[in-house]
Amino acid sequence: MTTYLGKDGTVRVNGATLVSVLNFRIEETGDTIDVSHMGTVARINVSSLSSFVGGMSVWWDPLDASGQGDIVVGAEITFSVYTSGDTTPARYYYGSGIIISATIQASFDSAIEYIIGIQGSGSLVNRVTGFLLLETGSFMLQESGGKILTVSP
Repeated sequence: MTTYLGKDGTVRVNGATLVSVLNFRIEETGDTIDVSHMGTVARINVSSLSSFVGGMSVWWDPLDASGQGDIVVGAEITFSVYTSGDTTPARYYYGSGIIISATIQASFDSAIEYIIGIQGSGSLVNRVTGFLLLETGSFMLQESGGKILTVSP
């Protein structure tokens, strides 16, 4: 089994790589709709809308204008979270969201921490860098590094 290390993770906000990331989290949830009716002996549920929330903690740097400078409560952002670094190939998640919280936390025995909360807007996309596999009912396109590898009917 492959082991992935948190220390290899990378976070980008609006295309800028955040420095001094301590941790990040993404939680996806899916709603269900109860379609049970008279005569059923157990509840029947169907899948409905999905959503996600996320967050991260970084060492606070008020001079980081290109990364932390974009993190303002109410701001709409795009972000990418690379779970094991951003070298090819690497799994990552990206999406859009709204900054819903920004906490500055200080302790007498630690550097100042900046804790950011994100409410997702739209779908969270799960991908592998440098590789795209697109399948439809009529064909499959496999692409890597800007080159088309195969097109199958």
